[in-house]
Amino acid sequence: MRTPAPTPPGRPGSGTWRSGHGLPRPITQAPITTARGVFHCDLGWPDWSVYAEFDGLVKYRDGGVRPGHHAAQELLREKERFDAIRATGVNPVRVTAVGSSRVGELTRALTARFPEALRRTLRQHPLLPPPP
Repeated sequence: MRTPAPTPPGRPGSGTWRSGHGLPRPITQAPITTARGVFHCDLGWPDWSVYAEFDGLVKYRDGGVRPGHHAAQELLREKERFDAIRATGVNPVRVTAVGSSRVGELTRALTARFPEALRRTLRQHPLLPPPP
């Protein structure tokens, strides 16, 4: 298994959310082998086939990523990529933002993807406030 790596702020895995809300530690840029090649999800728990994918608006704006970047082409590439990932049986949780008001929603969505036996063992860090 790959070594967990730090995640940039704003990504679903940064800061106290990842480590404090009781979920197992994810790996970043988790590889998924598909019929179209290997793609990576932002966060993954491959042992349980649970993945999360951060999706920001910047890549869907012309010039948003780099000069000459075309939003329509990016949208098509992302659709094809996500379809290839889902064809493997993996259905990542899509995350558009992880503000403090969405931490609880994201935590519940991800927690629901883990097997019941594991969910019963998950415990939030006792010094952190519960997710909203």
